[in-house]
Order: sequence, then structure tokens, then C-alpha cells
Amino acid sequence: MNYFKLIILLCLCVLSGCSLLMPIEYLDNDNKVRSSMTDAEKVWHVMNVIDTAQTINIARAPECYKESNPLTRALIGEHPSTGNVIAIGVLYSVLYRAANQYIEDHNIINSDGYFDTGWGYAKLGLDVLGLATKGFTIGHNHTIGLRPFGSGCGN
Repeated sequence: MNYFKLIILLCLCVLSGCSLLMPIEYLDNDNKVRSSMTDAEKVWHVMNVIDTAQTINIARAPECYKESNPLTRALIGEHPSTGNVIAIGVLYSVLYRAANQYIEDHNIINSDGYFDTGWGYAKLGLDVLGLATKGFTIGHNHTIGLRPFGSGCGN
């Protein structure tokens, strides 16, 4: 891996929130403990960086690959540029963090670390769905030959 690839990977990590190693806990106005980011969300952001790095292959080898996710394809096209791939990866991270923050703003975590409201189930659902879809995407990309920062067909 050359330095350019490493710099891009580090930038994606920082922009997506992966650089936080521990959740930041704080007290809200009612002295209830809240957390800024869960471990599941951190894992999702790391997986998003991997997916983005794999998808860069589409830009590098348009004769071999095309974007197959309908939402992503609608936003960046079947054969996106590297810049568009990075931009959509950052956008997905920002949106995922915003959805998590919205749920966390409506949810209270008690002193045992458990959710006190029904919003906890929404958070659990988002985590399970997010991790499952990212895991499937990364696995599928790997089976068709997309590797993080690969340089061509089947690399």
C-alpha cells in the first residue's frame, strides 16, 4: 500500500468518525447518562471505509465493474469517479451518524448501560440492519474481485 492510499484511508476514517476509540459519555439535563457513539456504530463506520475502498475499484476498472446498489447508482452512476466514490462514502457516514444521533437523542441509557425507552429497539434495529447490509456488501464485493484500493479486474 503506498502513502497516497494510506492517506485516503486515514481521511475516510477521520471523516466518518472511526477515529473515536471510546464512546464519549455525558450527562443530559436530567442527569441521565448518554453515549455519543456505540461500538456497533464504530464497526459500521469501519465497514463503510472498507466498502468505499472496495468501490474505488469501480472507478479504476470501469470495463470490469459497475455499481450495482440501486441507491448508490442513482447518486453516482454505474461508473463513478474516485472522487464521487469517496464523496458518497462520506455522505453515507454522515447520514448514518445523524440517524444514530437522532435515536440517541430520544433514548436514555440507564446506569446499567441498558435502554430505558422504546427508542432502544430502534437503535438495535438500525445497528443490526446497518451491520448486516454492510457485511453483505463487503462480502459480495470480495467475491466478485473488488479489493480495498485494488488496481484492476479481479485484484
